[in-house]
Amino acid sequence: MNILHICSYYNSSGIYAEMNSAYQRAGIPCTFYVPLRASQKRNRPEANVKESVCFTGMDRFFFHHKHRKILKDFYSQIGGIEGYSLLHAHSLFSNGYIAYRLKQAHNIPYITAVRDTDMNTFFKKMPHLRSLGVKILRDACAVVFLSEAYRDELLARYVPAGDREAIRKKSHVIPNGINAFWLEHKAYDRPLPEKDKIRIVFAGSIDRRKNPLATAEACRLLMQRGYTVTFTAVGRVGSQGIYNTLLKKPFVRTVSHMSKEELCSLYREQDLFVMPSITETFGLVYAEAMTQGLPVIYTKGQGFDRQFEEGTVGYHVDCRNPREIADRILDCMKNYATLSKNCCTFSERFNWDAIAQEYKNLYEALNS
Repeated sequence: MNILHICSYYNSSGIYAEMNSAYQRAGIPCTFYVPLRASQKRNRPEANVKESVCFTGMDRFFFHHKHRKILKDFYSQIGGIEGYSLLHAHSLFSNGYIAYRLKQAHNIPYITAVRDTDMNTFFKKMPHLRSLGVKILRDACAVVFLSEAYRDELLARYVPAGDREAIRKKSHVIPNGINAFWLEHKAYDRPLPEKDKIRIVFAGSIDRRKNPLATAEACRLLMQRGYTVTFTAVGRVGSQGIYNTLLKKPFVRTVSHMSKEELCSLYREQDLFVMPSITETFGLVYAEAMTQGLPVIYTKGQGFDRQFEEGTVGYHVDCRNPREIADRILDCMKNYATLSKNCCTFSERFNWDAIAQEYKNLYEALNS
């Protein structure tokens, strides 16, 4: 068994280096091919990671032109691929298309993942490519989703009725893992929050997609009901207008950046993690917050929804309904001890070593 990964996101997200390390510990032989645009930063070299600058920023506006360049570069970097038993594409369109073409040429089976960009950019905004996306799904030997919610939305909205059951049967829900630091520094036995005082934290880009203004409005509604509420927003400024609006609210504190050690300490001073993102592939920050015993509020139908049964580690919400967000915050506070304990316990679901074993089992089943 030898797996060839096609992963254009390796340098822009730390999760793939974490995945690669976990694969090495699990004894999974693999190589990562990483196509880069000219402006992307290159990582320090790793023995099994082949980075290659092979397209420009302008190329991304011309899907087939860009991917002809990547495919040509793939052959120059990888050469013969007969030694690989399986391809793993880490997105449906950008990486899955390359795997689809390689299968056509060499009859090597492939797995494809489905990411937020596949759902909310390609399928949603590029209808001319939808039939191609369905072809890639149809031809894959397995499809990996980060959540059941994303799987069900894709099948219902974009896959023809005649293909849904076949794609569902070969679908697997495998989440991302979190850095081992968080699991090694769990905060068990948190003290119960003070009555009528609620401390809320958020970590992510301060922009429209992460939707911190909905949380701020929920805080205002809770204050109208007599609660003392603070809201700490940690992250870079993605929208100056949203940031300026938050600054005007006396109960909001903003912090531009924190190391994971500093963020861990901050979480231990808070009561809840609230991030009703408009879209979210997965949301590692929910899982990280769980390790510190923080119940989580997340968006219905987005990446973190249905990772656990509703009410186990927190609640989903309509991201555009601050009143509902406020109500679910109070539900968390009413059942705080149980939710907090569950968060610490179930955060082990995001252990990279356990996830690598899930992938290993899948690879072996597909190679048998």
